[in-house]
Amino acid sequence: MNNHKELAIKCQVDDIPDSLIRESRLAGIINDIAYSDKKITQDSLEFLEKQGLLALSSYAKKEISYSEFFKQSKIEQAKRLGTKKVKVVKESKAKKKKILGEKEEFFSNDYSIMHETKKIAVFFKEHDLAIVEINYGPRTEDYYDVAKRIWKAKDVLVPFIKNIPACVNDKTREFDYNTESLSDKESSQLRSFCKDMQDNRKWFTFEKTNKSYHIKLPKENKHIKFFTGVWAEEVSIYLLVRTLNKFRSQTGRYYKLFWNVCLKKFGSETQSWDMELDLVVQIEGRFYIFEIKTGKVLAIDKWVDRTRLFNSEKSKYITCTSNEKLEPRTFFPYVLFALPTLEEQFLKLLSRDFPKTKIPQNQD
Repeated sequence: MNNHKELAIKCQVDDIPDSLIRESRLAGIINDIAYSDKKITQDSLEFLEKQGLLALSSYAKKEISYSEFFKQSKIEQAKRLGTKKVKVVKESKAKKKKILGEKEEFFSNDYSIMHETKKIAVFFKEHDLAIVEINYGPRTEDYYDVAKRIWKAKDVLVPFIKNIPACVNDKTREFDYNTESLSDKESSQLRSFCKDMQDNRKWFTFEKTNKSYHIKLPKENKHIKFFTGVWAEEVSIYLLVRTLNKFRSQTGRYYKLFWNVCLKKFGSETQSWDMELDLVVQIEGRFYIFEIKTGKVLAIDKWVDRTRLFNSEKSKYITCTSNEKLEPRTFFPYVLFALPTLEEQFLKLLSRDFPKTKIPQNQD
């Protein structure tokens, strides 16, 4: 089948006749989005929006990740199909299987055809893994902003939020946090944070006494996952972005940052995925894979297995812990970072892997 028809199916616009005609304007725009490094023109974006292809327009503007585009475009296509939805979706699936062969190859090709994810898809394919889901682009969730705030006042807020996971399993979902040893600055930082959580975000409530804060979590709280581990992942993204921007300014080398990368082994019979990676940094042809840990247990078996899988001349598997008391040299040859020293450790690793000379700023 012709390449432009495959692209139409992958972008879930194959129900629109023009997408299947090579010479059409729509087919040309889709081809540019998939293969060209050039910025899509405003005129083309307006054309997509007039056609009702809002997801494709947002993806072209890099406002959403490919995985989010895939979800939104599927909804848009279903609305266009209307009562024919079930029949056409079945036919579309049959087409995809015929075009792309095995299901695992379909997953891989979906991402390897898109400019932003081509290299990382090929990297995992070399390890017999296909990408099922991947996230990248600007961080827009509230979690990222809260994580940055926590890290900027880490001396008081990190010890505080580490008390919350134990409270989650308690029937009362309440606890008291002693504030007697806090300085005036730390007391102010904690109070400001708690007021934001209570008054603006509604994540928990608090009452202040002379010696402590009484914290109470609501019974239904979808943000509990943030305090039980997601905060460390978001802090890691914040620190990595700062480190990578500094590295880019020193060397001229561009980077890509991916998170929550879900992978499936070729030939696997699992219905979802076999492996999820917290963070992956791509710099040219090198990859740095981060596992973020907030607890005291480092899951050594998984660490060893994934290190054997991913550690090579051009890739590293790195475990990053919030416990700064662990000594990295104890775990050699496995790579251990700590959040408080992540920037320093990662820059040191990058300085060994890349020269500091300036290079042309045309990184893919």
